[in-house]
Amino acid sequence: MITDVVIRAINSEIADLQRIIDADEAILQYEKSQEKHDQLINEIDSLQDWIAKLRRKREHFEFG
Repeated sequence: MITDVVIRAINSEIADLQRIIDADEAILQYEKSQEKHDQLINEIDSLQDWIAKLRRKREHFEFG
């Protein structure tokens, strides 16, 4: 069914974004520059917002 394909694609995108977040969080541990630190925090927040939107979209497809 097309819905299953869409849900799998959304899950894949969520997983990709989570890997980026994980990498950014690892970099944060060693980043000395406050400016770069702030940029990473902003990117992580943005990616987490995007993941939340994708989860809502996935729920729409799962439950109508």
